Amino acid sequence: MKIKMNLASSMMSVILAMGIMGCSAKTIPTIPENPEDVKLRMQEIIKDIETEDPDSGKTNDELPCKYGLDSAKTIEKQSLYYEYFKQDNYIDAYPHWQYLFTHSPCYSKGIYVNGAEMLSSFIKDETNPNRKEILIDSLAAVHDQRILYFNEEGFVLGKKGSDLFKFRPKAYEEAYSILKKSVEIEKDDSKKSILYYLAYSSSFMIKNNKINEDELIKVFLEIIEIINHNDPGGTDKGWQSIYSNTISLLGDYLTCKTLVGNFKNQFEKNQDNLAMLKQFQSTLEARKCIENDTYVAISESIYSIEPDAKAANNLGIIFNNKKSYNKAIHYFEEAMNKEEDKTLKAKYALSVAEVYRVTGNYPSARAFAQKSAVYNPSDGTPYMFIGNLYTQSAKSCGSTQFEKNAVYWIAVDQYYLAKNKGTEGAENQISKLMQSFPTKEQAFYQDPPVKEGDPYTVGCWINVTTTVRFVQ
Repeated sequence: MKIKMNLASSMMSVILAMGIMGCSAKTIPTIPENPEDVKLRMQEIIKDIETEDPDSGKTNDELPCKYGLDSAKTIEKQSLYYEYFKQDNYIDAYPHWQYLFTHSPCYSKGIYVNGAEMLSSFIKDETNPNRKEILIDSLAAVHDQRILYFNEEGFVLGKKGSDLFKFRPKAYEEAYSILKKSVEIEKDDSKKSILYYLAYSSSFMIKNNKINEDELIKVFLEIIEIINHNDPGGTDKGWQSIYSNTISLLGDYLTCKTLVGNFKNQFEKNQDNLAMLKQFQSTLEARKCIENDTYVAISESIYSIEPDAKAANNLGIIFNNKKSYNKAIHYFEEAMNKEEDKTLKAKYALSVAEVYRVTGNYPSARAFAQKSAVYNPSDGTPYMFIGNLYTQSAKSCGSTQFEKNAVYWIAVDQYYLAKNKGTEGAENQISKLMQSFPTKEQAFYQDPPVKEGDPYTVGCWINVTTTVRFVQ
């Protein structure tokens, strides 16, 4: 197909020439490669032009698009531009590069890749607002001409939209439109950075009432689906970073009602897609949208596919919040039994203990707290927990005041164990409860009388032996 230079290309040339004015070189200019080497290269390429294989698909009309009307000058300009470019001397590379862009637009895709890099650098360094705007227009022109001559429309539109949003945030609406088109074309092949800028520009669109929540959720779900396609196991840090950023950028603009309604429909279609279910679950958790049947159903489905400790613990929390205590105990126990890490195992055991405490089953609560202490011997929290159980039982354990106050002995015993583990609050509890120990007078009237230092067994559900002490 015959490719012609048009007026737009010439106009872009003018813009590019204007845009570079005022920029400074990144490095000290250096002399490019040996002129003799350049000459030899020119001769070789010109020879290639003259002996172009007629079966290659190229026509004589296409050759000017690649080598320009003056092929020798094109080769010379390419050599000069690229030598400066390799040295990061963009200011000296640019005029030679511009010649290629204007006169030999089909020379190579590399001139567009490198041209975008140079212009991006100029934009970052430019302090004059007017010149910066011209440079941004120039960068957009580079992307447009790359599409014209080298296709890759979806990918290059993504670059164009990202650059536009990055360098000219006020043009967020245009950038959003370009990025959306890029993702529509690229679909699952969309690059991470493009999805990031699509989410970012979407946040500007919803914030400024340019789109509604229904359109935002479509963009959100599209991004999530692409992430899950590329990272089905949810283990790639790069893709999961895009997911986290998307939640951070768009989460505040999505109501629980919208999320739950859309996730319910998606859940019904993707009940076996573990990665997607986890995305739904974590999104609802991030937005604190967990008081609904959809969240519960998603969580249970995750556990049925991957019955690990973390999923079981999550269900335990869900059912505990719903006051479905039997289910909460079941899943917390599942988490404890499946977990191999002793610290987490201790945590899950204490979760079981807490549910039993809430339901008034103190013996079982103590038993699981004791298991927690065995799993993690360095943690004093289980001892604080048991001490609190005893303290709460003081008023109901015993028929006399002496027997009730005697419960504080075993509570303090537990607090001392917690204190020795460095647990915060243990010492305050000890000081407080020692003031509630039985008096010598109360002990004297026991049958038989009780003496300080004697062993004493606290009854009730506790049934623990301790040492007699009196209030000081």
